[in-house]
Amino acid sequence: MLLLGVPNPVLWGVMVGVFNFVPYLGDIASFSILSLVGLLCFDDLWRSLLVPGVFCLLTAAEGYLITPLLIGRRQRLNPVVIVLSVLFWGWMWGVLGALLAVPILIAIKTLCDRVETLRVLADFLGD
Repeated sequence: MLLLGVPNPVLWGVMVGVFNFVPYLGDIASFSILSLVGLLCFDDLWRSLLVPGVFCLLTAAEGYLITPLLIGRRQRLNPVVIVLSVLFWGWMWGVLGALLAVPILIAIKTLCDRVETLRVLADFLGD
């Protein structure tokens, strides 16, 4: 926000950071508020739309690349399996499923690590 010239960039950064912990609705609220801020702060339409556009780009990079890679390295899980797990459990159970997807995956991997016949599945889930 600072690089885009939006006033009070720390305020918007903190708001987006807090809203990031609310699945789905947090992104929608952040996008809506930043769209309104962009429209109110700038006269040019392209510059107004740049504010929510940059937010969308950064949110997508964080949600689909950075977070799965970090969780995958920390938990020794395959990042692709993490994304697939979040998509699957989010589809099955909605917001609750998306929140519980990684803990469920970690529990399944731990179980597969300890049961000899499931060791092949554990290797697949692992990094």
